[in-house]
Amino acid sequence: MADFLAGTGGYSSESAAETDDDEKVELPQDYVGRGAAKNQQVGVRLLELGPRLTLELLKVEEGVCDGPVLYHALVSKTDEEAAHDAATRQARIDAKEARKRAQEENVARKRSTKDEKAARRKRRREGGEEAAGEAGSSRDVDGMDGDMSSDGGDGADEGQGP
Repeated sequence: MADFLAGTGGYSSESAAETDDDEKVELPQDYVGRGAAKNQQVGVRLLELGPRLTLELLKVEEGVCDGPVLYHALVSKTDEEAAHDAATRQARIDAKEARKRAQEENVARKRSTKDEKAARRKRRREGGEEAAGEAGSSRDVDGMDGDMSSDGGDGADEGQGP
């Protein structure tokens, strides 16, 4: 491996640098990158880049990380446990669907409330522009009839004596 990484060849022996007749193949089409033409024989060398792996199947699930476990090499469950897991999964799915329905209803309710509020504002603006001139002139600000003092209207100030 060190020979391969160092770039010194990585061959197992000195004779492996030359290609044998059994390592040659005939090209089925032109290979533009190396200038090799169709039906020309070229040498092929295969290098092993990493360690060989022996894999074992541990777990098989339905779907991608969310379905029921169809096979598990390390865990075995009874039929009752499998039924309990299926019921729990179904309850979770039902709760999710209920939350989704409730959310859709809330969004629809809020949208209709917003639309109604916008319509009321529009009606108020249209109706309010016509009556704005009349209501502003005949109505007092503080609700009293022209008297702005709060002491009963006799005109006496607090700081002056009798």
